[in-house]
Amino acid sequence: MTLAAIALAFIQTGVIAEGSPATLTAAYVHVQVGSEIRLRLLDELSTEKSPRGTVFNLEVAEPVIVDGIDVIPVGTKAVGEVVRSEPKGAFGKSGKLEAQVLYLIDGRPVRLSGRLHAEGDGGTTETVLTALAAGTLAFVITGRAAALGPRKIIKARLDRELVLTTPAN
Repeated sequence: MTLAAIALAFIQTGVIAEGSPATLTAAYVHVQVGSEIRLRLLDELSTEKSPRGTVFNLEVAEPVIVDGIDVIPVGTKAVGEVVRSEPKGAFGKSGKLEAQVLYLIDGRPVRLSGRLHAEGDGGTTETVLTALAAGTLAFVITGRAAALGPRKIIKARLDRELVLTTPAN
């Protein structure tokens, strides 16, 4: 199969293509690079249960509309991955959780960018007070785990232009 035939197959199936800003053409709708997509977290993430590498689920929370056409409907699935998960620790150290949005799944993966961050409450004040009052017992004071609950809304953006075929008129 030639490169031209492969490119034509991608265009006909609505696979990602590089190109122009969001416009409606006779047969295709273009969703431009950087278009915002609001996602809802479906899973609970925490430094206690979600180590680095944990894959989690999201869904589109608001439709993406281009020229009056709902091109990415509410409920479209997406996935993300935990990239940093530091547990709470001694001396009031709080947990830290970072995750990134990876893909929108609409028959094929569509690359997205977006980050989530959570930090547990630290126990620094308690640690200092315990150290002053009891000396060596300060290590028993810990911070709190970081967590992101389900239903949290996250902003993500398209990494590449998305070209979709328009419904037949």
